[in-house]
Amino acid sequence: MLNHYQLPAKPEVQISQAFPDNDLIASPQAERARMLSLQEQRLEQSLKIISQVVNARVHVSYQLNDNTFITNPPAEHVSILITYSGSLNENMFISKIKTLIKKGLANVPFEDIYVVLF
Repeated sequence: MLNHYQLPAKPEVQISQAFPDNDLIASPQAERARMLSLQEQRLEQSLKIISQVVNARVHVSYQLNDNTFITNPPAEHVSILITYSGSLNENMFISKIKTLIKKGLANVPFEDIYVVLF
């Protein structure tokens, strides 16, 4: 039972561990990483309040370098891993999850959102 609900919960890795906010000069990459990490965490929190969701992880892939001269930057991709309990219509559930993520991350094309259920 404890394993099923992943208890006790391990502390989650925070982006602030990789990019501390007390740096004298924050790089644009560090600021963007912080912003995306916050968005990932907020979306995870939103997914976790759904009754069937046991746990959720959201991963956003994005360009690491800050080349402001790129006119067509590569699209971001999002992967969502959800463990759930109970029965649900997986196709409808995935569609709703993708819509939630799309509305939360404006720069991600709908077709570049991937949901995996366990």
